[in-house]
Amino acid sequence: PASGALHAGDIITAVNGIPVRQIAGLTEAMRRVAPGDDVELVVQRGGSEVRVLAPTRPAEDDPERAVFGILVENVLDPDVPEGVSYRRYFMHEGGPSHGAMLALALLDQWTPGGVTGGLHVAGTGTIGPGGVIGPVGGVRQKAYAVSRTGADVFFVPAGQEEEARRGAPDLTIVPVETLDDVLNWLKSGG
Repeated sequence: PASGALHAGDIITAVNGIPVRQIAGLTEAMRRVAPGDDVELVVQRGGSEVRVLAPTRPAEDDPERAVFGILVENVLDPDVPEGVSYRRYFMHEGGPSHGAMLALALLDQWTPGGVTGGLHVAGTGTIGPGGVIGPVGGVRQKAYAVSRTGADVFFVPAGQEEEARRGAPDLTIVPVETLDDVLNWLKSGG
């Protein structure tokens, strides 16, 4: 329903006067909107702030919930040091499942002496704002594959450790919710 009112790349910063910074804030603000109502949005578009009146409709899975009919994502402005380099094998596996370990590999590169403490580290999980590690598919199969590499530890998203243990019962499997959990475990020496 918001076709024409919202454009691809718009950054929603307020909903009916309520500031939003992440998807969670947008979701919370939309709880106050009845399906079919128009919503006043403030969006960043092409470097300018624009006010938009966007219509809603009932969500297909919940007719009591108002939606615009758009896909949204959090926009991040990472504070990344100059001179980032990576080896091609960092990007070998496609998809979001390697996000947490790619972030760890970059931190390891930027930290004098590294962060792994000499351990052979493996892991899986998406990475989100604030270093939150999210769930992935195929954890059992990934654990089995990791168990054949000689890894000292396999980090998995919290809640998926039992599935991982079914694939590799003898592997050290550590459930984590954030990248800080990974770093703290490594810092403590395991």
